[in-house]
Amino acid sequence: MLSPRLLPVSTAIGGGGSALTQSLRCASDSYKFDLAANVTSQGNAVSGSWSEASRNVYGNLNGKAGGGQIDVFVDAAGFAANITLTTRGNKQNVSITSKGEIRGVQISMVKG
Repeated sequence: MLSPRLLPVSTAIGGGGSALTQSLRCASDSYKFDLAANVTSQGNAVSGSWSEASRNVYGNLNGKAGGGQIDVFVDAAGFAANITLTTRGNKQNVSITSKGEIRGVQISMVKG
């Protein structure tokens, strides 16, 4: 079994810390995904839009953020998932659970 390759990740924070733009690409010999998100926050509430380029899917996201964790529900035509992003020190974990084609994805990243 080959491990997927995590390709370039870019993150930009703007709007005085209340806006986030993130791009995440991951690929293996059998699949790939290319996820992008634009998120804004007001207090603990987060909302925004997202897209997955390799499947030409796009939609909305809504949820909450706090304590180093973001929990959102994302939806699009024919797809819905829960996403949890946790940041602790130099580590970031992403968990995606769905009842669709891709049932679950776990990504762990370490900086430095």
